Amino acid sequence: MPIWMEIGFTLLQILFGLIIAFGVGALMGCCNKFPVEKTKWPKFFFCLFMGIAIPITCDLFGIPETKFVAIIFFGYMCFRKWKEDKPEHELAVFWMFCQPFLFGTVGAAVLFAKIAPSMIGRGFGTILIGVTARWIGTFMAAFEKKYTYRERAFMAFAWIPKATVQAALGGIMLMRA
Repeated sequence: MPIWMEIGFTLLQILFGLIIAFGVGALMGCCNKFPVEKTKWPKFFFCLFMGIAIPITCDLFGIPETKFVAIIFFGYMCFRKWKEDKPEHELAVFWMFCQPFLFGTVGAAVLFAKIAPSMIGRGFGTILIGVTARWIGTFMAAFEKKYTYRERAFMAFAWIPKATVQAALGGIMLMRA
């Protein structure tokens, strides 16, 4: 396919993702007509359903890039429509149980037998450089009068483990691209 068609198809997928997200998200405003106590669990199950259904449906229809845009903006629309009445606690409890499976699968995908022993030192050095840069960057970003040095250091250490799943899956996405 020519590059201009690829770009056009990608833009069409982004537009379609926005239409799905804003359309379904706008429907979520209907939940505001009912008492909050009765809508927390239906909202939770609907979010869960959409989080599973959107990627599967987009892949089945051959529009894989649509799912990313649709999921992100669906969450944004739910936040805008539900405001403080969102099922935040319910989703947090559900995520607490799903998180070990996600990290376990990412960890299981690492094949240690295929790692050359000579690359272990280089890999460790790369990670050390990245962690150090992230620590310094976070420390500098928090450089305001309202934070003490100890608070800045705490924030910098707290941000070290962030984005590990994205980093682990980034190579897969790079290969696909």
